[in-house]
Amino acid sequence: MRFDEPQRPSAVTINAWPKAKDGYDFEVPAGQRRQLKRTLMPVKQGGETVGWDVFFRVNQPERHYYLVVRSGWERVPGTHISYGKTSHTG
Repeated sequence: MRFDEPQRPSAVTINAWPKAKDGYDFEVPAGQRRQLKRTLMPVKQGGETVGWDVFFRVNQPERHYYLVVRSGWERVPGTHISYGKTSHTG
């Protein structure tokens, strides 16, 4: 997964579920949640950091996983750098 932000996220968590159940207009993760270990690596272009790649592994690559990725950025005082948090489900 890639974040197209030059600032390093202050927090990234990836949770995986083995199945999903039907919710209101979308599927909701179900079953036993497992937090995955992740690694962040900067994406460089012309010597400048332009984004961050997030790497993670699952135990059984041949099966489906329902993932929720949450991330956040701290505000940098005195700058116009973006900050906040986001959540991705897939």
